[in-house]
Amino acid sequence: MSTFILKDFSGEGQIDKNNFPKRITENTLSPDYVALLLSNNTMFDIQASSIPQNLFIVKVLNALNENLGFIEFINSFDTLHPTNLDLLKKDLQLKDFYYSHRSKADTAKAVYRLNSLGIIDTYTINYQDKYYSVSARKKSVANHFEILEELFTRYTSQQRAKLLIEKVKEEQNGRSIYKTCSVALTNFVYDLVAKKRLQAIDDMIDLCEMSQAEIETLTGEKIELPKNPTFQNQVIKEEIYYYFNAKYSRKDNEAIEKGINVPASLPDDFNRLNFEELVWKYINLTDADETGEFRTNVKHLRGSSQKMLRAYPEVPEFMVLKSFSLFILSETTPSLLDDAKDEIVKALELQNLEGDELIDFIERFIASVKTYYQGAEIDEAFNEILSTAVLNNQLKKLIFFNNKFLEANVNN
Repeated sequence: MSTFILKDFSGEGQIDKNNFPKRITENTLSPDYVALLLSNNTMFDIQASSIPQNLFIVKVLNALNENLGFIEFINSFDTLHPTNLDLLKKDLQLKDFYYSHRSKADTAKAVYRLNSLGIIDTYTINYQDKYYSVSARKKSVANHFEILEELFTRYTSQQRAKLLIEKVKEEQNGRSIYKTCSVALTNFVYDLVAKKRLQAIDDMIDLCEMSQAEIETLTGEKIELPKNPTFQNQVIKEEIYYYFNAKYSRKDNEAIEKGINVPASLPDDFNRLNFEELVWKYINLTDADETGEFRTNVKHLRGSSQKMLRAYPEVPEFMVLKSFSLFILSETTPSLLDDAKDEIVKALELQNLEGDELIDFIERFIASVKTYYQGAEIDEAFNEILSTAVLNNQLKKLIFFNNKFLEANVNN
């Protein structure tokens, strides 16, 4: 176990670190940041004698865009004499300047993420002297990937987490395991936050569009909601109710099948059942669950899948369940049909089903929907879905083949 001290850059010292200039402004290297680096005597002297100004700026910008560490940044000046490189590497003031501007929040976030990744085992914060005491033990590369996969699994399915890890390994490109895992986690977290916010916005847009749609009652009566405020209000209330009270999104929820209580909780079954087991279980439950009639169960399934997608964006199981419920509900609300098609196409693309497995799944899904809703518009929608899914599958194979072909030519 090794222990070292990490300074908090929010403290006071000879340099006013709270007033460091921004490094990049509007995708352009900040002149103030360049001036800060060159205000260091060692860097100024070496740059003036050995590094053209334009090349210096390019090297700094590349280092920031590629998230290079300080030593990697100095090593990028590969034309410098080894003596000059050593002088730059040992200059602590220059190192402080390079890592500016790092706030207290930045330091805390970095320490927390490194701890999550197992790069740091334990840490303590000295608030009085403003530093972190950090302890770490060397681990194997495989161990770091296992920890990263476990982190991914908190926010997506186990199967998708494994695919993400394989992608991270493919894109490592000689980088250290520490940098590889740090970059992968940072990209994943920010991507996840963006998708969660987008999902929330989409849900609100769906509600607004639903309130302006034309619906058809089960008796065949067509109603334009904007012209019927009373019915419009009822539809909006129902949408909100089935979202916040969605029974299948509750932990420890149970359904009743043939008088017997059975587990029916998406949070509990997520990562316990595989993709197809979870999908068919909940599609079958809409008809078999005796705690509600079929259409009520479908509305609960829609709300539940929406809530799960808010927590776990782009999990194909939940997208399929949402699509199924939208197809059924589109019988009375035709405006839902486009969303239903989009969700199933995205789910199939994410799940990476191929060949007969892909066709079999689509055909079973179509049969499940058409058990409860038949019509020319449904047939047209499913023909479109089948064509798009097969085309996307063939396109992925073609891209994979091209990449391998180009890779082989480069290596030769």
